[in-house]
Amino acid sequence: EARTHLLLIQSQLSAKRPDLALNALKAAPASVAAFPERFVAEAVAHHALKDKPSAFEALTRGLENFPGQSILRRRRLLLLVELGLARTAAEEAPTVLADAEAPDDFLTVATALREIKQPLEAAHLLEQARLRFPESEDVVTQLALADHEAGRHLTAAEILLPLALVDDEKSLFAAELYRRAKRLRRATRANARVADQKKKLRQRLGLLIEGQRWELAAGLEDRLARLGLLDDQELLYALAYAHYRVGRHPHAESLLSRLTEPELFERALVLRKAMASCRDGGR
Repeated sequence: EARTHLLLIQSQLSAKRPDLALNALKAAPASVAAFPERFVAEAVAHHALKDKPSAFEALTRGLENFPGQSILRRRRLLLLVELGLARTAAEEAPTVLADAEAPDDFLTVATALREIKQPLEAAHLLEQARLRFPESEDVVTQLALADHEAGRHLTAAEILLPLALVDDEKSLFAAELYRRAKRLRRATRANARVADQKKKLRQRLGLLIEGQRWELAAGLEDRLARLGLLDDQELLYALAYAHYRVGRHPHAESLLSRLTEPELFERALVLRKAMASCRDGGR
């Protein structure tokens, strides 16, 4: 019976013997084609043998016979992604995944789109997924990443904000998104929710400097030192620059003298020249 042959083919696949599964498929009667599982099994076997074009062809033939079979449509969709045809997959995904019970396939296609530098298409797909699965944190996070990669930093920050209220790392990321969107007050509010003090202060110093709040930036020195963050030479230079901007040139010089990294050392020379010009000008 055709069903018996199909069970044999599936058993070979379960035993991770795709070559024998294909042999069993060739020996099976034509009546086995009355089952959509036959085409799934052929596709799985070819895929296991690294023959993705043949797997795709098997799924396409299966859909010609069973156009409404969701398992065939989803496997073909994911294979489109593997074959690098992410745009085609994105076009088909809303229809294919219309009855999806979980967001996993949406996330798979969206990730592939982001990998080929198509973040806007990924965002459009993930927006549909968010409507279907509003409670999925993975969908929200991936949507924020896609919008961020598309340059829509404010949109990404607003999407991520509900998760940032309860997640330390997402608060840090939301603050960075707001910073890139030039919303420094919102960035500061998001930064205030970060529990990790080292990460929080590192980001806070950058926000204060970007906002040209030099006195407040310089005032972080004691806290940065207590946490051992002044071993980070980028932070050390940033702090020296803040002291320079508020006119504390000798202290800025003492901080600059601790720099050893070549690139920062060159920037320190430029800052020293600026301080020398201020002294020569009587400022």
